[in-house]
Amino acid sequence: MAFQFKPFNWADQVEKRKRNLPHWEQEGATYFVTWRLADSVDADTLRIWKQERDAFHELHPKPWDEATEKAYHERFTRRMELWLDAGHGSCVLREKRCREIMAECLHHFEGIRYELACWVIMPNHVHVLLRPLPGWSLDRILHTWKSFTANRLNEALGREGMLWMDENFDHMVRDKASLERFAKYIRSNPTKAHLSISEYTLWDGLGV
Repeated sequence: MAFQFKPFNWADQVEKRKRNLPHWEQEGATYFVTWRLADSVDADTLRIWKQERDAFHELHPKPWDEATEKAYHERFTRRMELWLDAGHGSCVLREKRCREIMAECLHHFEGIRYELACWVIMPNHVHVLLRPLPGWSLDRILHTWKSFTANRLNEALGREGMLWMDENFDHMVRDKASLERFAKYIRSNPTKAHLSISEYTLWDGLGV
């Protein structure tokens, strides 16, 4: 199924969900999402980062204008990206068999529950550009992916316990230019993290 992009429309209905932070969803919208292994950032660093981020959200309630969103990403998203790309923790996704399990899961319900634009599986985190199909929320899709792969990966590795960090990072894609920027980030992430071809898996459905 070819990926169908629909830009965010301020005139359409937006649903506000409350997880750890206020979260906005709109039917038909496209999202850039990231989730990571539980040990990818040390606990003290993460605690301080979350405190600063929560304070930012208190001072700047969503929805954000472009300037506020840019300030947020410069202050918080970029720092997290640097920590993830540093390759801390067990990095179980560096193993090819683990990435194959993750990739199979991502595509299992493609065209049924969601459309995929592109994704990359890094050693300790995953980035995906996707559009949920009607009847499927982003939260539900992510919960299914993480729950299934946690069980399969723990079984494959002969381990138990928490695999993924509970919280995800997601951004609603505003327009075609934003879609292209997120896709470019996904494509370039392995190079920026200085990974060899054997340490990551990239899939690009945009045909660019």
